[in-house]
Amino acid sequence: MSNEYHKLIDEDSNESNITIYEDKKESENDFNYVNTKNLIWKKRKEKKKQLLVIFISSILIILLYGLIYKINKVKSFDKSNYKDYGVMVYSYRYQHPSATENLSGTGNIGDYIQSLAAWQYLPQDIKPYFIDRDSVKLYSGPKVTMIVNGWYHLFEYNEYFSDNIRPIFVSFHIDNPNSFTNSTKKYLKKHEPIGCRDYNTQRFLEQNGINSYFSGCLTTTLDINYKLDQNERDGKIIFCDYKFGDYEPADQILKSLKDYDFSNVELTSHSVSKKISYEERFEIAKSFLKRYGKAKLVVTTKIHCALPCLAMGTPVILINKKYDFKRFEGIYELLNTIGVNHDGIFSSRIRQDQDGQVINPDDYLKFANKLKQTVRNEL
Repeated sequence: MSNEYHKLIDEDSNESNITIYEDKKESENDFNYVNTKNLIWKKRKEKKKQLLVIFISSILIILLYGLIYKINKVKSFDKSNYKDYGVMVYSYRYQHPSATENLSGTGNIGDYIQSLAAWQYLPQDIKPYFIDRDSVKLYSGPKVTMIVNGWYHLFEYNEYFSDNIRPIFVSFHIDNPNSFTNSTKKYLKKHEPIGCRDYNTQRFLEQNGINSYFSGCLTTTLDINYKLDQNERDGKIIFCDYKFGDYEPADQILKSLKDYDFSNVELTSHSVSKKISYEERFEIAKSFLKRYGKAKLVVTTKIHCALPCLAMGTPVILINKKYDFKRFEGIYELLNTIGVNHDGIFSSRIRQDQDGQVINPDDYLKFANKLKQTVRNEL
């Protein structure tokens, strides 16, 4: 009896010890679980703090860099540092980069008409510095402000401008976007928004992350200095770089116009020798504008004859055998036209009054007026 009793006591005691041990072990596991959970929570909390600090630091760094960029931009191109002015001249060096100037062949007087459009905004009592469009990167003269308008063929000497030039980008056209470099992109970004002469250039710049807008052509503002009074018109009809026989479908439409005598047409051409001085080229451009301003009607294949005529109030018709998407889109639609349109279809769109006289569309005015305001504000 005694032995059995002790045996039972021992078994109970062992079971009790086992229970106590298991309870203790379970309690320790709970404690370890809680500690582990707390540790994970703390680590997550610390991680979130670290991420928040990194995020806030990144934002502050971006804002700081943006502020520094703006300060440097304002400091570098402060108007007060660029008291002189420049206008573009044209060596056509892109055709022969190794030469200082390409003297072979002919140049385009339309380029100088574009420069005259810029020149008219500058103080009239000073002579601006002549700066070659085709080597603006190499310019080392006095610091100048220059209106940058017109046609650009990008190559090594004009992929960006000298720091001595403060540019005002309006009516800007890129001829060869496949030569667009990172250097050009960075430079244009620095001077955005960029006013574009055509929608093709605007789309290209926007696709490359450069803020741009369609400005139209600066030559539509030539009325500032070159528009004549109506009583100064001489009644002549001028054909610029066009003559009867060049394009039969256009000839037929022209000859159908009432009250226009095409038997005594004055012929002109925008081709000019590259061997004459820049001053002489400007004088020729001025004389052409005077002739266009007096005419009764101008018929041309050149956009920088047609657009100035819009500005000067001279009825004008642009003739084209092919729609030039790179150059025309946006400005072609502002003109009276005979030729192949945007859709590749031959068409004639000539506005006439009740007496059959050719009159110009006035859609260009909204762009021309905005251009005037933009340039004057920038200067």
